[in-house]
Amino acid sequence: MRRICVYSGVLFLSIVLMGCTSLPTKSEASSNVNVKDDASLRLVAVDLVSVLGQLPGFDPWTMTVQISPIRTSYGKAIADALTDAGYGIQRVSADQGLNHVEHSETTIIESTGKSNAFEIKVRGIRISRNYKHENHRWGPSSPLLVYGAEPTPVKVFDGLHSDDREPTRFSSGVIFHSADGEVIESREVMVDVVNDDNEKGQAAKAKLAKRALSLSQAATFTRQRASFNGEGNYKNIAEVILSFPSSDPGQLGQNNKQAIAELIASSNSDTDRYIIQGCVKNKTLFWDGTESISLERQQRVNKELLISGVKAESIKELGCFEDNTRTGLPQQSVSVVLKRLVAPL
Repeated sequence: MRRICVYSGVLFLSIVLMGCTSLPTKSEASSNVNVKDDASLRLVAVDLVSVLGQLPGFDPWTMTVQISPIRTSYGKAIADALTDAGYGIQRVSADQGLNHVEHSETTIIESTGKSNAFEIKVRGIRISRNYKHENHRWGPSSPLLVYGAEPTPVKVFDGLHSDDREPTRFSSGVIFHSADGEVIESREVMVDVVNDDNEKGQAAKAKLAKRALSLSQAATFTRQRASFNGEGNYKNIAEVILSFPSSDPGQLGQNNKQAIAELIASSNSDTDRYIIQGCVKNKTLFWDGTESISLERQQRVNKELLISGVKAESIKELGCFEDNTRTGLPQQSVSVVLKRLVAPL
């Protein structure tokens, strides 16, 4: 088996990765807008975008979305939530592009009072939820409604809508509909939400929004692990050891991106598999202090494989305590092994 060890001091020939879109910073994504920020609408947008990212085929690291010129606070909240979730953002002048994002806000008058339906639509998928505006905040008044997607496990982050002053109760869960509106599956529940944190105000809400988007990504990796297909007799073809350039698990570095590209170029079959491991029993934890940092590095490598076009079901992350033949890894590093199915005799 070939082994390629990559360290931050090694130089590689530069290559062009076709089909990848660099993700803009939040300031770049919002540079052409001149509308008011609304912290309450920000939570509504995160509520909807966190569900979008959990639907198969709509995860943020393999998808670039198109956004028309922003004219409303809700539109700005949607654009910011998509950017923070990790979607590639392409600005367009009209409803252009395969993944053009549409959004709407509709006022609903019922016997129980007035509410607003907020919605986003991308490539035939619609996600909406009703909210009521009370005490300077938008609180949910319905479950999340998904149209045009097959039912799939989805986490809903009810803590986004906690009230700083008192417990709040509302309808949550997800109801899946066909594209024409027929209910396919209902997971509606009533929830009681209490603000357990000492932090309050806009800073606390921003922290909750960031956490919701992070947990949404984690949910997609959980689905990925369940879909991994590793049946059969596989042999190791190549391994790359990626040495992260700093203690930041989110910074992969150009050298490591190059090494991953070369590893992918070694693949010649749809049945090839990639095994990612960022720590080995207690060896790596001795250096890094926590299991979570090692797993964050694994997840960053996982995202890079996905962005580069590797199918989710072809990737598996190993935990820190799984049995294997490896005895150790260099400090702040991740191993990626390319495996190939051996045809039976």
